[in-house]
Amino acid sequence: MDGPAGAHSGALDRWFGGPSAWFADRKRAGGGGLFDLGCHQMDILPWLMGGDPRRVTAIINNFSNAYPIDDNSATLIEFDSKAIGVVDVSWVHRSGFNMVELYGTEGSIAWGHGGFHFQTRKLDDAGRERYLQQRPAGLPSPFEQWVNAILDGAPTTITIQDGRNLTELLQAAYRSAESGQAVVLPLES
Repeated sequence: MDGPAGAHSGALDRWFGGPSAWFADRKRAGGGGLFDLGCHQMDILPWLMGGDPRRVTAIINNFSNAYPIDDNSATLIEFDSKAIGVVDVSWVHRSGFNMVELYGTEGSIAWGHGGFHFQTRKLDDAGRERYLQQRPAGLPSPFEQWVNAILDGAPTTITIQDGRNLTELLQAAYRSAESGQAVVLPLES
């Protein structure tokens, strides 16, 4: 999606048609806006929150009626660490990218709206700047890891279990929205 200056919306601007029509088809896509956008945030939350998800409460709806699928959602996820994650994703936002924000007892990190914010009470301004300049390089993208595993047998940091756990978390959100109740994890078969 474009940034704030040219903020577009998948549902409001009716993006999905022709080759991308499958995005708005629950049977082919698996879900709507939450499935499409929320999977990225839900995937990293357990790593950031320091624990496994234990309870999910979600409100998921079709705000625009542009497609017969969800386009608006807010999900609360409680972790066994007692941390709470909020996943607020939508195909009807006009504000640009979905931000990622992490607030903890010692500081905060936020990215997604034109920059990266990092605040901690453990470092002064100079120490924070030094940390940001000296932090390790990021890992190869999941796609690069997958290709390297196929071509060279290289190890990956993302496992089949990670994909299964993400699917269970998304399924719990949809179940919560349908029932109007919190869903406890792990799900029973």
